[in-house]
Amino acid sequence: MRSDKDKTAVDVSASAVQHYTYRIFSPLGAYPAQSLSSPLGQLIVEKDFIALAFKDNPQAHDLKFMLAMLLSVNDDKGFLKLYPFPYKHFFVSTSYQVLPQKLHQDVKQKLSDHYRQSGETIPEFDLYQNAKGASLPIILGGTVYSTFDGLIDSHQFNLLSDILYQKKDGRFDLICKSLLLSNQNSCHFQFSQQAVLFLLDALILFEDFVGRSRVDSSRLQTLLTQLGDNKTDSLIAKYQLAESMTPLDYNKAFDALCHALTKSLLKAK
Repeated sequence: MRSDKDKTAVDVSASAVQHYTYRIFSPLGAYPAQSLSSPLGQLIVEKDFIALAFKDNPQAHDLKFMLAMLLSVNDDKGFLKLYPFPYKHFFVSTSYQVLPQKLHQDVKQKLSDHYRQSGETIPEFDLYQNAKGASLPIILGGTVYSTFDGLIDSHQFNLLSDILYQKKDGRFDLICKSLLLSNQNSCHFQFSQQAVLFLLDALILFEDFVGRSRVDSSRLQTLLTQLGDNKTDSLIAKYQLAESMTPLDYNKAFDALCHALTKSLLKAK
């Protein structure tokens, strides 16, 4: 029969186990050269993989972490293109921080063991088999990442991470998703129209979130005027803008929305 002392030891050991989720990034993006950490999670930057690890949470902390990065870019140091693979992987640790070597071991072990999630028929990392060539990192048989030193303003990143950690709003989560999908699609020249469409979705959601009069950017106000107020007209205008917007105009609009969103978050602090 287990003693109270033994039971307490088991309870303490169980409570020390930390459950994490991680996502691996594709070299099709462009990333900071240094790892980052905040209450939202950890960006782990290694030579053969870049991954975002975060505690299991229904509040989409991975999306908020990536948004904090997008809104904290030092423009004179390079550019940020976030290209996370859609698959999420699970990792158990007794540490309150994910160590890069442990994550490396987890990936390598799952690859060698053909690891399957419970109930799945396909090995977890076989899901990447159709993402060939330059889209995969070295750890999955691909190529190197493009990284930039000093890309992220760490002070602003930490400030925005703290704000986003507390933010629980479904509409805001949609702004976040649309902006990130726009950024990801812009990594592909052939998906430039999709990038514009997601950007315009983010703008429409942002206007609904803060109000038209509080969208503090003449460039964004011009786009909103072009989109109009009628739902059908807005849909038509969105596709027309997706066809006509140049890459330079897209970048300017994307930056304008990032600055407006940052200003809104800091003002509401």
